[in-house]
Formats: sequence, C-alpha cells, structure tokens
Amino acid sequence: MIEVLIADDEMKICDLIFHLIDWNELGMQVVAVAHDGFEALQLIREKTPDIVITDIRMPGYNGVELIRLGKKISSNMNFIIISGYSQFEYAKEAVHYGAIDYLLKPIKRNELFNVLVKLKKRYEENENINRAINEGIKLAESNKKAVRKQLILNAFYKRNTNEFSDIRQVNEKYKYTFKEGWFDFVMIKISTFNSPEEMIDQFVFDKISQSISFHMEKAVYDFESVNIHQGLFAFVVNYNSVNGKDIDEQLKEILNQLYLQKNIFNGFHFCIGKGEPVNTITKLDESCTSAYYQTQQSLIKGSDRIISGCNKDHLKTYPAYFVETASKIEQALSNFNSNQLIGSIRNFALFLHQDDKISGYDIIQMTKALMNTIIVALQKNEYGNPTTNYIDNFSNVLENCFTINELIKVFERSSLDLLNKYKAQKEMEDNRPIREAKKYIQDNLASDITLKDVSEHVGYNTSYFSSMFKKECNMTFSEYLTESRINESKKLLKSSNDTIEAIAHQCGYTDIKTFNKNFKKYVGLKPGQYRKIYG
Repeated sequence: MIEVLIADDEMKICDLIFHLIDWNELGMQVVAVAHDGFEALQLIREKTPDIVITDIRMPGYNGVELIRLGKKISSNMNFIIISGYSQFEYAKEAVHYGAIDYLLKPIKRNELFNVLVKLKKRYEENENINRAINEGIKLAESNKKAVRKQLILNAFYKRNTNEFSDIRQVNEKYKYTFKEGWFDFVMIKISTFNSPEEMIDQFVFDKISQSISFHMEKAVYDFESVNIHQGLFAFVVNYNSVNGKDIDEQLKEILNQLYLQKNIFNGFHFCIGKGEPVNTITKLDESCTSAYYQTQQSLIKGSDRIISGCNKDHLKTYPAYFVETASKIEQALSNFNSNQLIGSIRNFALFLHQDDKISGYDIIQMTKALMNTIIVALQKNEYGNPTTNYIDNFSNVLENCFTINELIKVFERSSLDLLNKYKAQKEMEDNRPIREAKKYIQDNLASDITLKDVSEHVGYNTSYFSSMFKKECNMTFSEYLTESRINESKKLLKSSNDTIEAIAHQCGYTDIKTFNKNFKKYVGLKPGQYRKIYG
C-alpha cells in the first residue's frame, strides 16, 4: 500500500483532499494529516510516507522547506504542491527542489487523480526494479548491464541516493567492482545546430560507448555508461589518485575521436561535461549534478570541448527581465497575440545575451519556467492541459541546445505550437453568435436574463438558438446561465467582503435559498464554506 500524508493549515482543505479521492482504488492509504510545517516534518520522520501532498504556504515550514528537509529523510519521497495562482513563483521553486507536480487552487478531482496515477505508476516501476534486485535473481549479462545502468539513473534522478553509503553494498546490489579511491561522473551532450529535435539513433551511442570503453578500461577500476535521454549520455568512473591526470587525457582523446567522426554523425556537435571528482561514494550524486551542470554551460562556452570546474551556484531569484517577460507572455496569451508572444521571447533573448553573470543552467531553468507560465496561463483559462510527454520532450530538446539563439528558436516554436493549438480549439468552441451570447450573459449576470432576451440580442429565433447553443456548448442555455452565475459568485466570494446575500444579488439571484441550493449542487460546498476555504 502506498502511504500518503496530507499537510495544510486549513483543516477543511485537508478534508476536501481526503474525500476527493477513492484511495483504496489507487492502492493508497492516507496515514497522517498535518496542519502546519512543524507537525508535517515530525510525521514525515515517523511515517516516512511515499507521497506528501502539501500546501505551499503554511505556518512553521512552508512547502519548499518541507521538500528540502523531507528529501534528506528519504530521497524517494514524492511531493505534490498545492498553490494559488498568486503563489506560482513558490510553486516553481518547489519543482526546482524536487516536487513531482503542483496543483492550482481550487483543487479539481481529475487533476489530483491524474497526478496520483502517475506517481503510482512510477512507484510500481521502482518497486519492480528493487524487487528484482533484492530477490537476487541470476541475471543474464544484458540484465546485469541494466542493473549497473540503474546506478547512474538513480544518481541522475536523485533516487535511492541513501544507498550510496557503502561501497560493498553498492557493488553487491548494482554489480560493480568499485574500490576506495576517486569517483567521477562525465556527461556527453549531443545535438545539431540545424535540427535539435533530430532523432539520435543507437549507432551514435554505440560509437560513444565504444570510444569510452577503449579509452577508459585500462585507467579505471570500473566504469559504466548509459543513455539518460535523447541527446544526453552519462558515465561514471572509479579510479585511484595516481590515474587522475590519465582520466583527463583520456577525455581529450574521446572528444577528439568524436570530433573527427562528426561527418559520420551527420553534423552532430558534442560537449563533454566533467563533474567534480569526489573521494567517497557517498557524494556520487554530487559529482553527477556537477557534470550535468557543466553540459549546460555549453550555451555560454560553445560546443566540441570539455567543460569542467564551473561555479555550480545558480540564481536564488530570477532577474527583473524574467518577471517582465513572464508578464508580457501572459498578456499575449490572454489576447491570443502570436506577434506579441514572439516579441516577448525575442526581447528575453536580448537580455540573456547581455547578462554576463548568468549560467547556462540558469538560462535553461528560466526558459522552462517561462514555458510553465504559458502552460499555467492556458490551464487558468481552461484552454487545455499539455501532456506530460509534451513537457518532457520540450525539456529534453531545450537541454540539447548549444547556443542561446538555438534555444530561443526551440522556445518560439514550442510556444507558437501551444498558442495556435488552443487558439484553434477556442475558435472551434466559440463561433460568433455563441461568443456574443456568452458576452451578453457575462455582462448582464445581475439581471433577469431569459433565453428570449439572448436570442433576440444575437439575431436568432428562440428555438433555433436554443438548439445551436446546446450543440456548441454541450449544455442547455439554462445550465450555462446557472454555471456562469455560480462561477462569478465563486470569484466574488474569494475577492470581495460583500455578504453572501449581496453576492447572490450581483449574480442574478433574488432568492438566497435558490442561490445556496445551486451553489452546493455545482461546487459541492455551501457558499460560506467555500469562502472559508478559498477566501
């Protein structure tokens, strides 16, 4: 059973989350509920849950601090962040520290359910791997290779890093022959300037693997390599202090071999990111993080070279030009203005070129954050929800870029794809008379609106307009009017101090009982309860 902890300083939100999901259906169990950060951390220590669902803002430790401290207790713990749209900056920081996903208030059952299903799948996959390893199955050589590669993947994705505490334990579980000495991660980033999304076939990675084997085998105790994802190749080496310089020389040979074979690789460009060497296996994941950071510096330093020793510090807060760009992008999206969107992105590129203090890692993180801004803005306006695969593919392609201009082209193309997709979707959903009818309803919510009034306003007879409205909107005129009034009342309950009766009148209800009844039917809560939770 997958164990879940819920943390929020509002008791009613905890109750809402608890009752939104059929936990047994997902093979999950809520083992504890906390109402502040201190209590949540104590329960994390006691229960070590698999999943923590936490508000971004709480007394004691906030959501970001809770992730950071919780990951120290168990690196496998997964966090889902709950935040308001105004707290989006905190949510992005939480994702940076390891949150698996974030949900915007008000929480929707299907969104929470989908995130939990994704986590369940990840949990089961990890359990299957660990079960196969722990049961000591006699693996064929290919399976042994997969187990060895799992060590690199765990270090890269920060999974099971608490296992990196003893060489004997690592050797036994992951089938290595590590010895006391030095450990180093190296990553090879691959891309083309002309087509960064071009598929990199197995031939390329076989060539890289052969080159690594040829040059490293005699200089190390043990080594292994793996294709992290399209365009990123990683390997770990273990060697004694005497061979440190040999490793550097062998990396130069590997780069030279790859450079000479560029024509075979159809113009691929390379960058080798050398992690910081560590003299204890407990810091294996730190060397991995360092190597990954170096590969991102290719945005600044260029391709076909080895990059090492760059400062790993990253921005604590994003610069003013990032905030300005995010604001302009949101404005462009609200108007479906593609020219304004591209202009904002290109202006962002100018700032990047002028900022001599920023790292390649920071550039990529800011660009990902801007894409998140686009996705959240689209979600906020209910234009859709890009798939996880879309977001993952965008991130991978972004990380494979070698210049700022190349990165900006990828960002422009992906942003326009999303905007055009949802622009077309909205145009299909809202033809002219329906659009005018919806505007008339929104502008006159406080009035006694009838189907006849709206039909006359858009120039159709009542019967025809009623049929067209239901076909286009997938609901009757009466249902849409009620839903619009309830949605407007939800906004007023959150943003104003007016009485519930006054809000009901502003939304077209003369009878408070009818308002309360409809609100409870559509929202699942009474108006007063909704205001206490979300107001």
